[in-house]
Amino acid sequence: MHRSCSRRRELAGTTQRDGCPSDAGHKGGARTGFRILQSVSTDVHENLALEDWLYEKDDDVQRRRRTLLLWRNGPCVVIGRHQNPWAECDVRLVRSGHATLARRRSGGGTVYHDLGNVNLTFFSSRTGYDRASNLRSVVSALGDAFPRLALTVSPRHDLLLDGRYKVSGTAAKVGGKVAYHHLTLLGSADTIAMSRLLKSSHTNGLRSRATASVPAQVRNLCDADNSVSCEALSFAIARYYATQHGGAQHIIEMVDPSDETTFPGIAKLHDELSGWEWIYGRTPEFTIEQEWNVPDDGDEKRITFCLHVKRGQIQDCKLHVPNEWLPTSLLDALIHSLIGVPFWPDNVFLALVNLKDTCKRTEEVKHNWEIDLAIKGIFVLLIQLIIHFLINYIILKKFVRCNGGGFGMLLAN
Repeated sequence: MHRSCSRRRELAGTTQRDGCPSDAGHKGGARTGFRILQSVSTDVHENLALEDWLYEKDDDVQRRRRTLLLWRNGPCVVIGRHQNPWAECDVRLVRSGHATLARRRSGGGTVYHDLGNVNLTFFSSRTGYDRASNLRSVVSALGDAFPRLALTVSPRHDLLLDGRYKVSGTAAKVGGKVAYHHLTLLGSADTIAMSRLLKSSHTNGLRSRATASVPAQVRNLCDADNSVSCEALSFAIARYYATQHGGAQHIIEMVDPSDETTFPGIAKLHDELSGWEWIYGRTPEFTIEQEWNVPDDGDEKRITFCLHVKRGQIQDCKLHVPNEWLPTSLLDALIHSLIGVPFWPDNVFLALVNLKDTCKRTEEVKHNWEIDLAIKGIFVLLIQLIIHFLINYIILKKFVRCNGGGFGMLLAN
């Protein structure tokens, strides 16, 4: 367990302090039954690590002291603990730098965060955990501060604006002694980016038992009341939370989740939550099946393949192409090279490079394949890579002629 000290300062009618998490809520030496923390970071992995650290290691949380954590993130897609990122978002678009991908510890569906969102985490004892009560408090807090907002709690524990538009999704983690319930509020988020990022390109042919998100119409709170800002939302909720728990004045403590001195061991949590093994490797096993009809000399031939992925690695690969298009030995070598490879474009690319080095070919064929593999940028998804590989063989076979047991190829432009 950990405690430390901090400094206090007055800001805009709200007492704020810089530093430690454990004394937040003190006033004039008197310890209150609650505290309010606010992260200064906008890094999703740092904030998820802070949430995890408070849940696992903070002495006040372990002593069942009620805690509210306020936090905001830069553009990111956050999937639930038991979800499949390839089924929930456009992984290629995320990887291109448009957002960060994160997997949280709690269950539930996928959400989009940016600086137009406010995220709230309510820590409590297991017996004091009450998701519906927390949501009613948020509705009351925002109703007092912004009377034009008509908010209600849905049976699924979402917050709805005007009874129709989802402005908040919620999830929770309940342990043996403590629990937390967290939610996000759409204040002024980029809904166009949200729509683009939360659109999977693998919905057809992907089979999985992973938790699937439930689509809903969304709207920003600022669309209903242009006086809404993330700062005003945070202030209103913090003030109501303090009043609800008997505080005459609420104290918001600013905390830095990158501070290893204040939060010993948090760097390790950050590394785990931002690593490939957690984000992708914890994906429940799934299969992807695809098939294509490809024109060939006035006829159509079918290509089919099926990948089985477990713990983020390809466990099985079945690939069927017409025998005259691809030698059986090369097809078997291709399949074998993919087994055990992480379901990730760069790793698959390296597997094919290794295949190229181990297969016996003429220098001309080897040179041509090296040129082909050099356009690595198009291999943004495993499916696209395999399609590209096969289609090149389909095109080139039309120009193949045997040359003393080898192949002479004319490289298609």
